[in-house]
Amino acid sequence: MNSRLLSVALLGNAFLISCAWSVSALTLSAEQKNTAATDLETITAPSKSTKPKKSVDSLINSAVAKEGKNDYRGMLIDMNQAIASSPQNARLYFIRGTAYDKLKSYTRAIADYSKVTQLDPKNNVAYFNRGVAHNKLAKYDKAIADFDQVIKADPQNAIAYYERATAHSKLEKYEKAIPDYSKTIQLNSKNTEAYYNRGVAYGKLKQYDKAIADYDRVVGVDTKNANAYYNRATIYSKLKKYEKAIADYNKVTQLNPKDLYTYINRAFAYDELKQYNKAIVDYDQAIQLNSKNAVTYTNRGLDYYELKKYSKAIADFDKALQLNSQYAVAYTNRGLAYYELKKYDKAIADHNRAVQIEPRNAINYTNRGAAYYGLKKYEKAVSDYDKAIQLDAQYAMAYYNRGGVHAVLGHKKKAIADYQRSADIYKKQGSDVNYQDALEQAKSLGG
Repeated sequence: MNSRLLSVALLGNAFLISCAWSVSALTLSAEQKNTAATDLETITAPSKSTKPKKSVDSLINSAVAKEGKNDYRGMLIDMNQAIASSPQNARLYFIRGTAYDKLKSYTRAIADYSKVTQLDPKNNVAYFNRGVAHNKLAKYDKAIADFDQVIKADPQNAIAYYERATAHSKLEKYEKAIPDYSKTIQLNSKNTEAYYNRGVAYGKLKQYDKAIADYDRVVGVDTKNANAYYNRATIYSKLKKYEKAIADYNKVTQLNPKDLYTYINRAFAYDELKQYNKAIVDYDQAIQLNSKNAVTYTNRGLDYYELKKYSKAIADFDKALQLNSQYAVAYTNRGLAYYELKKYDKAIADHNRAVQIEPRNAINYTNRGAAYYGLKKYEKAVSDYDKAIQLDAQYAMAYYNRGGVHAVLGHKKKAIADYQRSADIYKKQGSDVNYQDALEQAKSLGG
């Protein structure tokens, strides 16, 4: 009787959203944050200088020159002075909003762009820039409203469709994002980001063929787009086209040899093809990149298990449990390796821990039942199979294994009933080999 659990995780962010106007990560200490905020407040405050005031036009020219030098704080100083002189001038608020945008002070930027739309309701660029700022602050509904306004006034604005699609994607409204990405592509067929992100949206909606077609388009133009290869590989894995998935993961490792999840996911594909030695090589590489991932050790341990290298498998499960003492899958699989080595007491100890952590998992009771069977503790084995069936009435292996115990105990009718029940379930599952095996067991007992 061989009952086992294979738990190979497909990790990683399968789908990535790539947005224009991306925000680079900025980490400041608490003191730096306070200083930065105070600086902006100081700049925003009205100037009390007694120097002769410059004209509004000269201040605008000065701000434009400073923008060219990336002196955005200088722009704020100029615009504050100009606004104090001409508070109804929409252009001044627009320029100051641009400076706030550049300084990533999006709330202030939005306030200025809103002032522009009050003073100049037909200023489409202000609506657009405010929409982008709303996107940056994850205020996606407000961003969509702004881009609606932009598109109403300018239905040929490809970037507005793109940004609105991004907002819809962030809200996981992929069925609305796709038409906007399609419109972007219609207006600008060279926008590979639109193809890429539409591929993401199709993938989320499980329209895999369409997603693959978009990723094909991306890599056809941008042969070094690692994300597109990665996402296409992930879809190929979902479609069980593992050879194609591996080819794409190979391309990702060439472009980005330090990407942990590419090795893990390629190993998964090798596992599905039963190429366990190749999978182990990838898990080795993944462990070099991150030696603190319990799942990676467990998955490599499962490959050693498949190769009947049980001692190596146990060593990997040991390491996984050092990293995560509550990892039930590692206890379960180490228990199975001990079972194969006929170390049934150790197997039971591991399955006990798995049961403690996951008391509602029928597999844990079935595996422990097999270990009790190995020790010829048949009543305990039956009790565990009873529990497994109570938790999962469609668990064919539990019926099959319990039938085996009943046969040993001379409970012929119970054994036949269990074998027949397991055969019925295996047939519904399309598992012909197991179905025939269960029927043969029943027939051998006169069933």
